[in-house]
Amino acid sequence: MTAIKSRLYIFDFIRAVAVLSVILGHYLIHHSPYGVNTALGRLAPIGVGMFFFISGYLIFMTMTKSTTKSFLWHRYFRIVPTLVAGIALLAIFNSVFSIKSFLLGVFFIGDAFQEMGVFGIDMWTLHTETRFYLLVALIYPLIIKGYCQSKLRLLLAYGISVAIILSLVFILNNKYPGLHAFDPKWNILCILYLLFGVMYYLYENKSFGLPTLLVVMTVNAITILATKVLIFGYTFPRSCMDNYLLGCLVCIGLIVIKDKIPNLKIIVLIAFISYPLYIIHHPIIFQWGLPGVPLMIVAAFLISFFIEHPIVRWSKKKF
Repeated sequence: MTAIKSRLYIFDFIRAVAVLSVILGHYLIHHSPYGVNTALGRLAPIGVGMFFFISGYLIFMTMTKSTTKSFLWHRYFRIVPTLVAGIALLAIFNSVFSIKSFLLGVFFIGDAFQEMGVFGIDMWTLHTETRFYLLVALIYPLIIKGYCQSKLRLLLAYGISVAIILSLVFILNNKYPGLHAFDPKWNILCILYLLFGVMYYLYENKSFGLPTLLVVMTVNAITILATKVLIFGYTFPRSCMDNYLLGCLVCIGLIVIKDKIPNLKIIVLIAFISYPLYIIHHPIIFQWGLPGVPLMIVAAFLISFFIEHPIVRWSKKKF
């Protein structure tokens, strides 16, 4: 397997492991006494952390090869049509539908109104990712394509990004006290996890070496933990029990050993349907448990094959 194929496959492998971790974690939480407050119960947030890492890596990589307009165009058609298709599918099995929740969901502002999702879809992660898109689109042209020296402009980009994130978190903390996935400050804070993926992408592309990577990742981790303690009132031990951060570390470990991971077609298939699978899995798992898995897999494949990937290809041709 060539280096390029190896790198592409590890992305698929991480996607597959992440979505399976989230699905299994949610199943255990809802249908097993061993899934709550145990190590198994950590699978879902670890999988989410893995999604954050790989999204940061791939989104920034995409931005380096795009204009701001084409980047936002492709991201829109990558995210929204599949989300709407998932909502439409779940509407068949539900008798209650809220136009308000739908609109707040597809425009990714539901957390500001305590409306996080339609039919139990885990939209909060999409809120985080779409805000990361906007941050990247704002920072990249101003800093990364500026006229500063390479390391200086990267430092400025990171510093400005963290300053924006922490300022918004601090301001929103007064309006939305507490810490959960149903308020905007948590979704904004989670952008810091995506920055781990950005850092690793820059390291792999020789923007800086391993010592710098270790320093910036340590600073980013300390920033997350300190924010939880100083702004959200966590104890330091509780702050360190960070499953999303653990998911990011798992991704780094998998990338390091990517050449030793077997190339399996089932992994590629799971990665192919991973986004719609993530969109629809939670309501189906919650309602039907294991008997709902075949329906979930078939529906995710149909959405991927007939909606997600054709629209993505179309969006690339149109722009």
